[in-house]
Amino acid sequence: MVTIRYVSKRPSTGVPQPDAADLTSELAAMRRRGILRLAEAHMPCLERAVVATGAVDEGEPVTPAMIEVLVRDAATRIGGDHGHAALTSLGLHEGGRSDRPGQARKIAAELMHVSDGHFRQHWEPRLFEQIAQMILGDIHVFQRRLSHLQNDVRTPIGSRLAVEWLSRFETMYAIWTPVSGLGGELTAFRSTLLEKDRPWDRMPDGSGDEGYLQEQQATGCLADAFYYFAKVLWAEHQFKSKFGGLWLLPERSSEDDLANAMYRIRMASPNNGRDDSFLITELGRTPEAELDPFLSWASGDARAAALIDEWYEWASTCGCEWKLGEQKGKEFFPVSPNHPGIQRQCDLHALVGACNDYMLILDDAWDQIADWYHEIPRPPRHSETAEQLLNSRDSTLPKHELNRRTLNN
Repeated sequence: MVTIRYVSKRPSTGVPQPDAADLTSELAAMRRRGILRLAEAHMPCLERAVVATGAVDEGEPVTPAMIEVLVRDAATRIGGDHGHAALTSLGLHEGGRSDRPGQARKIAAELMHVSDGHFRQHWEPRLFEQIAQMILGDIHVFQRRLSHLQNDVRTPIGSRLAVEWLSRFETMYAIWTPVSGLGGELTAFRSTLLEKDRPWDRMPDGSGDEGYLQEQQATGCLADAFYYFAKVLWAEHQFKSKFGGLWLLPERSSEDDLANAMYRIRMASPNNGRDDSFLITELGRTPEAELDPFLSWASGDARAAALIDEWYEWASTCGCEWKLGEQKGKEFFPVSPNHPGIQRQCDLHALVGACNDYMLILDDAWDQIADWYHEIPRPPRHSETAEQLLNSRDSTLPKHELNRRTLNN
């Protein structure tokens, strides 16, 4: 267990902040030298940025590795082809450390589908400006939170640890959100098929409307689940890029349990490792990593469409039943330990159970340290199940009308 001691000394926020133009200039110098020669360079602005973002305490030495982590994290969060090109230009992409600076720039230009000269004159300066702005944003967030902690009666010794935990939990909750969507949509897929009165059915009305079937509603939920699975993988990838995949919770056993839940989410799906990598890459290229453009792309891509078909076959093997809307304990979704009709060997509910575990473990860990922080609440733990929330929305409308209105919106 991590032990926190409390002291009355207030943390300092007097770290001088670098200028955006100076950061951009040092990034350009970093590119010219190459990442392997970073130790030989004098980078005072990037060194101040490392301190100002809380990666090291004031007075401690800043190493080239710390600068590299700072820049890599900022470039990664740009996302898409721009982020990949920025990493490549600086030699920070996978396998790129030994590339000569000119070779790295050439590869980056190819990623952007432009000539070397156009990339050097137009794209490279703009990408470095984006990295600088990302770094300044990190500095602003850290300094604001540090100031907030100064006003807290109970400040954990080593304010950097307190802010580090807050940053970790924010990123872990960035995984929690799509995990919630994944578990909810998989549950909705099966629970929709269990509704015996078939409330989603709508007959053709003769005006060109082809009608709607309960099975279509269920497969729509499964398509959304496919997106949320990709979003979970993508969010975990961001977490690994930023923190190396090291979970940081108040108790070591909880860290192991959370890592295990993430492993089970991946392993319970019908995907293999290459499929997962494919989805991470493609979602990273999707504007804002949003659901609609991702599924629109997937419907027209042969490989993605084949993966969705595999998800349909995989989900269709679930024959589990439970009392719809029933909730037991703090569960977010119906899971096998609490509902006898849900089979332990069901692959779909193995994934749902892993989602449920991830959410509960992270929420319980946050509850242990939440009294240190007041500005970032965790997502609310609903007292209702996902099924109850769906049924309570616009309850005066028939479900097929609700579905029609949702699609139109």
